[in-house]
Amino acid sequence: MPKKRTRSAAGGVEANESPARRKRKTQGPSRGANESSETFEKEPPPSTSRVGNGKPEALNDINYFARVARVKSSNNRFRDLSVDVPHQAEVREDIGALPETNINAKNALNYDHKKQFSLWRLQLKAGFNLLFYGLGSKRKLVEDFCSTLDDGGVMVANGFLGGITAKKIIMGANKAILGSQAGNMRVLSCEEMIKSIRGSSQTLYIAIHNIDGPRMRCSEDQVALAHLAACPNIRILASMDHANAMMLWDMQTFSTFKWSMHDITTYAPYTAETWELPLLIAGRRQESERRGAAVVLKTLTQNAREVFLLIARYQLDEGDSGLPHNQLFRMCRERFLCSNEMTLKAHLTEFKDHRMVQLKKGGEGDCYEVALDKEEIETIVKQSEGGQD
Repeated sequence: MPKKRTRSAAGGVEANESPARRKRKTQGPSRGANESSETFEKEPPPSTSRVGNGKPEALNDINYFARVARVKSSNNRFRDLSVDVPHQAEVREDIGALPETNINAKNALNYDHKKQFSLWRLQLKAGFNLLFYGLGSKRKLVEDFCSTLDDGGVMVANGFLGGITAKKIIMGANKAILGSQAGNMRVLSCEEMIKSIRGSSQTLYIAIHNIDGPRMRCSEDQVALAHLAACPNIRILASMDHANAMMLWDMQTFSTFKWSMHDITTYAPYTAETWELPLLIAGRRQESERRGAAVVLKTLTQNAREVFLLIARYQLDEGDSGLPHNQLFRMCRERFLCSNEMTLKAHLTEFKDHRMVQLKKGGEGDCYEVALDKEEIETIVKQSEGGQD
């Protein structure tokens, strides 16, 4: 008969187990088992460990990173701080008053450069164009060399100015060579004007300060200038200052220019070249706001731009009182810019969304004004009227 196995009330001893087995249970587990058991009790797994708040440790870590992620942004603005930011004119005046250093070394360097004038003239006679590079302003040295060229006309183009483009340089060259016979150059393409210049026998030297200027960095402008330089009666003397200026030309365009490159480091300050650039220590906010407004104006329709210019011109003429809504709608209707108030309100909403125009209360109700300084408004209006945008 098989023995029946029963479990005691304690739940751990069998009634009919052998004495040897009962002895092994009484003595307990082996030494290695004891060590592993003690280790388990001293270092419980992270998933079951507890911390002071009674939550598992892993869950507590998640709550920690959740608390760190709650970063509160401040509503303080730099313009609200009482910081006395100097005007750009004052900063430039102070910089100009600084004493010049190493005068003798700079004069000796310029003297060495002027010894190369005869070589430069010979290269121009041979059909090459001159490209100057190096540290420091090269404007005065290049113009001193141009004053020695007496076998042709000389035209100077300040490429570092924002309004100078390749087409304007070609238009100036066409007018300098053909004079009154140039005709209406605004309707002519660059290729047509270059063809007219090529047919003349008059020699013209064109000095371009910063051929890597901000408005001449596209490939179309550089290709047009290369075609101008390929004319047998045109010689170009250009300077460059941008570190990546050589990337403006591919191999074909570079060979069309027929550059003869010269290092004319002068260590002279870039006074004229940086006149239109905003200084880092003055007036940076106004410059960024003006550029932002100019970018937004380019994306608007022609009627929307004209509505903005109406507000801007009124503010320049009448001051900061603001243009009343009723008067603005009447002016827009007279100029066929808006046929109803819904269209006008759509334009004004877009202006306010881009923070170009702000609403203020006046004696005649709602009034609108441009949220820029007077100088910045004048610059935007001038550029819009001149077609530079």
